Amino acid sequence: METRRFLEVWRLMNENQSTYMKAGALFFSYRLMRAHVIDSFLAAFHITAKIFPNVEDLFYLDELFRQLMALINRKNYSQAKFLSAQQLKHVKFDHKLKVIDFYGTVYDHFPLFDKLVCAEMIYNETNESAIYEEIFSQFKSFGYVKALGDAADPALILGYCLTTEPVLYIKDKKKRIFQLQFLLLGKEEHMTMCFRFSMNNWKLYDNDQAKPSFQDFNLKDLRYSEICLAGYVNLTQAQTYKFGIAETREGAGAMPFYSGTNSSPLDPDLLTYPVAIPETGQGLGPRPFYSNWPDIPPISDQEQPVEDQPVED
Repeated sequence: METRRFLEVWRLMNENQSTYMKAGALFFSYRLMRAHVIDSFLAAFHITAKIFPNVEDLFYLDELFRQLMALINRKNYSQAKFLSAQQLKHVKFDHKLKVIDFYGTVYDHFPLFDKLVCAEMIYNETNESAIYEEIFSQFKSFGYVKALGDAADPALILGYCLTTEPVLYIKDKKKRIFQLQFLLLGKEEHMTMCFRFSMNNWKLYDNDQAKPSFQDFNLKDLRYSEICLAGYVNLTQAQTYKFGIAETREGAGAMPFYSGTNSSPLDPDLLTYPVAIPETGQGLGPRPFYSNWPDIPPISDQEQPVEDQPVED
């Protein structure tokens, strides 16, 4: 990650510990209820776009997502949720009680990004398309997979209905690397989102008003939650934006899930990877993963003002 982007994400977490995309917000006189799923989606997309310029470009090319990202950047969280609600058929508007109820499943929220989907695969489906042969055939641990961006080189892969433990890195048949970047987690009818802040540093986002917006997260704690959605970023594509990435095993396939957070899931001597650009097949040479990363500062619990003011549920 570029130093500038790293610091932007750290600053976002540090300055919005109690205000980032929280439950119980108001949009004018309307109360936004049960928005934990849409909040988790928006947080996942927003933070991923801040970290990865290829994902940022993907969202910028779509009018809806360009508006959503701009609203969230300006801390207009309620307006971003309202704009999202207008795209979702399951959201209920009660004009008498002045309530917008977002209650629904992860699947119910898929129409939000339908226009970005270039291809999808349903469990056990086989076909002769290039994207299936090259990419989807390596994501068979999911019951439903969506690729966002260009079908020849998608920026983001979303996996639904995971049938095994998640894997951290998946290499397709063109040797492109897809890195697990975020997970939507369900527990006791509440959804949160964990995301990779650095190689072995994961954070948990929670819209619960009683909890910090961002906390440290240990992947071992995944066993206490249901994984509802996984997001994988195309790191090989991101490399063309001068990223450095980590090594994975040789050959197409996936790297097994690793539950630790303090030790690398990779061999200590293999923290560089000669990435091939799909269009040319030419390697960029090895790049140290941490070659331009500053030390990770602690996240402060200090509250900061924000435009949206949550109210009690």
